[in-house]
This record gives sequence, structure tokens and C-alpha cells, in this order.
Amino acid sequence: MKQQLTFLNKLYIQMKVIEALFYRELKTRFGQKKLGYLWIFLDPVMQIAVFTAILSVTMGAVMPGIDYLLFISIGVISWNLFNDTLNQSLSAVSANMGLLQYSRVHPIDTVFARALLEIVIFIFVFPVLFIFLNIMGHVPDYFDIGLFIKGFIALLMLSLGFGMLFAVLSAIRPEIKWIIAVSMRPLYLMSGIMYSLSSLSAQYQKYLLWNPLIHAFGIMRKSLLSNYNNQYVDETYLFSFCLVTLFIGIAAFVSQEHRLRMDT
Repeated sequence: MKQQLTFLNKLYIQMKVIEALFYRELKTRFGQKKLGYLWIFLDPVMQIAVFTAILSVTMGAVMPGIDYLLFISIGVISWNLFNDTLNQSLSAVSANMGLLQYSRVHPIDTVFARALLEIVIFIFVFPVLFIFLNIMGHVPDYFDIGLFIKGFIALLMLSLGFGMLFAVLSAIRPEIKWIIAVSMRPLYLMSGIMYSLSSLSAQYQKYLLWNPLIHAFGIMRKSLLSNYNNQYVDETYLFSFCLVTLFIGIAAFVSQEHRLRMDT
């Protein structure tokens, strides 16, 4: 019983630490930028507008019966959740080095705080954007909340796992950050954000299906587009990849905590 109380006390303390780090991140990112809150809405809107203007006619012919504006909106918002959580996790430790001098602040707490902020941003941006799309006449024909949560969890696990792993690697080898920044560009193109995998020939599909984001985005789109063909999605592969990635990321942080503290 005493051990249980000790564990609960430690858990409570760490939750309060993460809460304090969360508010610190919120103030740092938006506190001194009056347009900061507006930008989190403008950024996806601008991406969606560009893709829709360029590709709506072509992709509309390839995917008949699919509202391309809704299709691209789901892809962009899903990518932003993954990309922003990964990038914020990547720099979480280096941005909070001074705080790691305190024994109760663990390096992994900084990642969880930033991930929590990205979750809150997503929760605000997603409904506002889709209310705007509804006003424009682009209304999803249904909403499968179970599928939506499943896709959301997969994206969060992937971004956290990769973010923690690369945060540790970049602390050891700073050039890792540059490699990741360069790699995200082709990954953006290979993740099916602006196109459906089913619109490609089988010879290309078999290679792109190794990308777990393709599967996660397919789940997210199916949750809002009933006639979207996502038969290519392999949930077993996706969540196996998620669990392995998350485990490696957490193990890297735990095993290298002393080194990360020493670097401060």
C-alpha cells in the first residue's frame, strides 16, 4: 500500500511538472506573438488552398465521388499533427536545458509537454476548419469517431516515437537535425497528402505501403469520407510499427537520460 502511494505521488508530481512545462511552451510560442494563434489556422488553410487550386480538377477525375477539398484538408491537418509533434519533440530537450538541472524535471517530460500542446492545437484547429468548410458547402457525409480516434492515436504514436528517438540522436550528433529537415520534404510527397494511393499503379503502391503514414492518413480519411477506398490500409502493420517506434523512442530517452542531463 505504501509503495502504491509512493508511485501515485511520483506520478502526480511528474504530471504537475508536465503541466508547468506545457504552460511554459504555450507562453513561449504564442505569448509574445499576437498573430501566433491566428497562424495555426492560416498555415493549413494556405496549404489546402494551394493544393486545391492546382490539383482539384485532375484529382477529381481520378477520384470520382470524393470531395477533393475535404480529402486534401484531412491530409494536410493529419500531416501537420505528425510533422509538428515530431519537430517539437526533436528540439524539446535542447530548448529546456536549463530546467534539466532540477532533478524532478526529466528530459522526457519536455517531449510530453510539447506533444500535449500539439494535441490541444489539433483539437482547436480541426473543428474550426471543418466548420469553415461546412459553411462553404463541403460537408462530410458521415463521421466515424472510432476510426478517427484510431488514426489520431497512430499519428501521435509515430510522431512521439520518431521525435524521441531523433531528439536523443541529435543530442549526440547535431547534424541529425539537418538530415531530418531534408528528409521531411520527400516524405511529404510520399505520404499521400495530395493524392490517393488507389490512384497509383500497383508497382508504385507496393513501395509506398512501407510508409506507415500512408496507412494512418487512409484511416483518417475513411473516418470522414464514407466512399473513400482505403482497402490498402493494413492496421496490423501500422500499429506494430507504431508500438515498436514508440518503444525504441522511450528506451532511447530512458537509457540516455544521464547523458542528456550532462549535456546541459
